[in-house]
Amino acid sequence: KNVALRDSAQSLLLNGGYGIYNEKNNKGYIIEKATVIDFSSKDSTFITSDTIFYDASDNTTHLKAYYNVQSWNIDFQSLCDSLCYNSKDSTAQMFGSPILWNGNNQITGESIKMYTKNENIDKVEVIGNAFIYSKEDTLAINQVSGKLITAYLQDSQLYKAHVNGNAISVYFVEEERD
Repeated sequence: KNVALRDSAQSLLLNGGYGIYNEKNNKGYIIEKATVIDFSSKDSTFITSDTIFYDASDNTTHLKAYYNVQSWNIDFQSLCDSLCYNSKDSTAQMFGSPILWNGNNQITGESIKMYTKNENIDKVEVIGNAFIYSKEDTLAINQVSGKLITAYLQDSQLYKAHVNGNAISVYFVEEERD
């Protein structure tokens, strides 16, 4: 009960109800309310799931979270069936009906891949049935869909999106106000 594994080099804390860790190969897993806390930046990121596998070999940390995955920090929240993270290229990929929320945006697709730069999400690739829903106000909801959407973020805000394949857009233009 209440096991914890701390990776000081990657600023990670894994905890849960039961865990196994092999010091020889730096691999392990945690179950029963498995949680990862990434405290490498000023805003910690939390990931919870049924099971989290941990592999810290070759100066690279790999995390695999399975079933009922939730993640959140101050700027992003997400749900999916499974998630893989690789510290070598600072990417996280979500599978199984992933949903990502950021500000007024909701992003969905068959899979979502997030790229980080300087400890912040820099780019998001939404693959297969890609859809972004953006609520501008109580009456206007902007929508864009396609086969692949590459969304770019700056200061944790979506500022540009490229849509490839079967692009469809519903966009409400705001009138200038005097």
